[in-house]
Amino acid sequence: MKIGLLGLGLVDWGGGKDMLRQFLAALTTVARLRGSEITVLLPDSTPGWPKDLDATSLARGLLRAGAVRLAKRVRWALQERRAGARKLGELILDLGLSATGPIRLRACRDLPGLRAACISLRLDALVACQQNLGMDFPIPWCGYLPDVQHCRLPHMFSQAEIEQRDAQFAAMLAEADAMLATSRAVADDLNEFFGVSRQCSVLPMAWMPVDRPSQEAARGAAAQYGIGGPYFIICNQFWRHKDHETAFRAFAAVRNSAAGAGLALVCTGDTGDYRHKDHFPRMSALLEELGIAPHVRILGRIPKSDQFALLSGAAALIQPSLFEGTRGGLAVADALALARPCIVSDIAVNREIDEPGVRFFRVGDHDDLARQMHEILVDPPRTRDPSELPRVCEERLRALGESLIGAATAAVAARRTRVDVEPSALGAPAHAS
Repeated sequence: MKIGLLGLGLVDWGGGKDMLRQFLAALTTVARLRGSEITVLLPDSTPGWPKDLDATSLARGLLRAGAVRLAKRVRWALQERRAGARKLGELILDLGLSATGPIRLRACRDLPGLRAACISLRLDALVACQQNLGMDFPIPWCGYLPDVQHCRLPHMFSQAEIEQRDAQFAAMLAEADAMLATSRAVADDLNEFFGVSRQCSVLPMAWMPVDRPSQEAARGAAAQYGIGGPYFIICNQFWRHKDHETAFRAFAAVRNSAAGAGLALVCTGDTGDYRHKDHFPRMSALLEELGIAPHVRILGRIPKSDQFALLSGAAALIQPSLFEGTRGGLAVADALALARPCIVSDIAVNREIDEPGVRFFRVGDHDDLARQMHEILVDPPRTRDPSELPRVCEERLRALGESLIGAATAAVAARRTRVDVEPSALGAPAHAS
């Protein structure tokens, strides 16, 4: 089977890039066994770079540059070194694409270009499409809507944005041949708010293999960012729904206890929230009000390797979010890949996590979170044995890859039998109050 993995949309946000990495690794794992061909289709926003890319030339280029480890891990290359190709090259390196199976890359400038590429490559189906490609797209396609937050938390959105998202979601759900959901909670929301009639594949939880940083590397990263003593870490952008406030109040309580002496809280991730531009200033003011500002390190966006090093040295990852589309958010997947404990809010999507070392607290309850933090400091929970992680990671990625190929197969079957449905037939969802 020839499957296209659509990067358009996913490459525009940090979590989307992580998702694309994970999907590619999963498909690569299964493609070797099934004899499938995988093509990653990326947006062509810069003229002058080649339409096809291969693994050999990038590996050679990286070796010439002395980046031996990166060459071994990435293995992708631009066929020509030219100024117009720089942006794509940076994107490929940022994604960390690794070709250990039959993988191709193709650049598409626009929707007509994508249609032409799918035809010329003779793809059987596209998966992970965040854009509505329409019912007349030449091959079956599987849509992907990350979450239905605007229905569950409408107060977080403007009325105009809610109406726009409603229209976009309804159109995709009516016109896609099949749908992907990264959790049962998302699939249930799509059914509740939009009455989904399309095949919706719920993907299993998986994570990427990570070279676990040494204790020396973890201490070095902590020292680099001015972190001394024990610390908890939050790896979330400062979106309002990530609920840093609950974590800050919990940290203040733990910090004032005997177990919290010398304790720090580390926050990574972008500090912007375009919907609520005053959110980060309010959180900064709260730190001052609680008297914990000197003990909270807000690092902003940092290299992924540094984030992994800090995660590996943390007492636990805290995920206080009010809403997620993936189980625990992708930060929890990173922590599990490093065998680190996690404390997560008990929202429905997080309750789908079934892993040792993951604890739950009542969402929005800083006292309950403080109690969990205190217990972890006093008696750290058992997590997976690090020696098990390569096997578990391989099994999880294989299951994810099989689910993605299954979704592509369902899209092909649906295209053969589907009956056209007008998007308006779905109606407008009734949002939570």
